[in-house]
Amino acid sequence: MPRLALILCLAAGTLLTACQSTQPRGGVAIRPVKLPQWALTGEHPDYPSHRFVVAFGLARTPALAMQQAEENLELAIIREVMAAHGSTLANTQFDEIVKGSGAWISAAEFGESVQRDQAGTGFDNVALCAISRQTLLLWARTLLPGARKQLDETPEPPRAGNVVRRMEAWGQYFLAAARVMAMAFMVEGALDRNAFAVAETAALQLWELPNLMRVSQTGGGGVARIGGGVDGEFSLYARFRDEAATGVPVVWGLASNLRGSVSGDDTTDKQGFARCKVLQITPDGTEGGQLLATLDLDRALGRRTGILLPLWYWSIVLPCALNAELDLEITEAITGAASESEPLLAPEFKKWAKMRALAVREDPKAESTRPYHVRLKGNLEVNSFVKGGETVAWATGLFELTDVRSGEVLYSYSPAIQKRGEPGQSEAGLALSVRQEAAAEVMLEFMGRLTTLLPSTSDLPR
Repeated sequence: MPRLALILCLAAGTLLTACQSTQPRGGVAIRPVKLPQWALTGEHPDYPSHRFVVAFGLARTPALAMQQAEENLELAIIREVMAAHGSTLANTQFDEIVKGSGAWISAAEFGESVQRDQAGTGFDNVALCAISRQTLLLWARTLLPGARKQLDETPEPPRAGNVVRRMEAWGQYFLAAARVMAMAFMVEGALDRNAFAVAETAALQLWELPNLMRVSQTGGGGVARIGGGVDGEFSLYARFRDEAATGVPVVWGLASNLRGSVSGDDTTDKQGFARCKVLQITPDGTEGGQLLATLDLDRALGRRTGILLPLWYWSIVLPCALNAELDLEITEAITGAASESEPLLAPEFKKWAKMRALAVREDPKAESTRPYHVRLKGNLEVNSFVKGGETVAWATGLFELTDVRSGEVLYSYSPAIQKRGEPGQSEAGLALSVRQEAAAEVMLEFMGRLTTLLPSTSDLPR
């Protein structure tokens, strides 16, 4: 058999049939595991969404996926209740404070009435938890009298104690009242005013806690690295009633317009300090962003309350076109017939930068006045010759984009183009064509990179 035919035979996977080989194939056949249709569409045939409250979980292990689905079911139940009846709470302090998703009723209360299903590929696992709306209503009718009695017999927590004790006591008081409210909405279609009054009072007590603490903050104004995080540390120092607020749960995050990752202390230490590092941040084109921290009420209670507590803010300077200056150190070495042509790359980069409000420094020796300073340095070489009646031209080069302050090379690119002339094409014309093509490649590569690293608000989709 010719070599080419053998290669094609192997590539097509038909060696046994096309080449009449009797060698048995070894190994174990692998059949890819596919997720069932419900895991892809979100509509389970046994639990249609018009009859069931359904929630899903996705995780690397079956147990975590099921736990997530159960937690999402608790949130989904309250979300449906509030969507139907929450308008009765409009313009109340409760409505102003409870802005998030709450899980006021535990799925464990419904026992085996919660239906479950699970599927996985070996890498990803999808879990489902569902309860019929009719069954949910029956359970609410059964549980509501006991929940009301329990709330009536629960004394109001003392308005004293340290931060952690007050979070736990008033948090549990709030959850007990909110549970009654939710079940009363389901069973009676009306607001339980006693439970509402308790829930609103408890929510206010919790909401006031951050304002009662004396908090000092350091690290504001940190400058995010291009393509990275923020050097240095952000911290808060908390005191409550002239004592260090120790063991207080804290959660950190970035403002909603930003993406990235942070790593911070989840509780204040013995001195009342909690610290955080911004490991990575993706700029959005604005000149500044914010790191946020607040008391982690939900972790203290082990349940989502929906209460949005006041936040502490730290400002962060972000890489963007308005915050940056660009140095252009570009040379173009042209030999042959096109050697007298004017520079091409630097003028085009200047035009593009001007459209994006990215400052180009005209005097390399001048002091940079912006938080970010980048340099695009490179050389484009174009050569051409005619030999034996054939015209040849080629372009090569090396370009690097550098963060001047850190010295880090952010991106590098080497164009390499060669062309042979068409009949009747002059040497100068071919050299110009090669040069333009190489310049276009360099422009595209670095315009895309600069837009990503130093974005502008005009880059964002409208």
